[in-house]
Amino acid sequence: MGHFTLDSLMFIIGFCISGLNNMISSACAADLGKQEALKGNQRAVSTVTGIIDGTGSFGTAVGLLILSFTVAGGNWKYGYLLVVALDITLTAVPILIILYHELKELKIIKETKKALAIDTK
Repeated sequence: MGHFTLDSLMFIIGFCISGLNNMISSACAADLGKQEALKGNQRAVSTVTGIIDGTGSFGTAVGLLILSFTVAGGNWKYGYLLVVALDITLTAVPILIILYHELKELKIIKETKKALAIDTK
């Protein structure tokens, strides 16, 4: 593989990691905004959001450390495949959990609206 190809792949992987990290941090911050215990306490929400963001950055650093051990044998192909597999797995699981909870909450809201509409008739 040439340098241009490797540089392009590193850019794409970095872009995907940062994009996913930002998306997860935003989803967690939005979830935190809904918590009764944290309502009105901007400092607590900011602190927890910073911890989540720092954890994402730490995860990126650990991923690159694992990548260095994987490619130590000189085979970058398996290193990239490992990074992609870890990114997809470690991103999809939390997003699916959040999606499940959001859909459950939407179902409850719809059922509540239906019940209220029936009671008023």
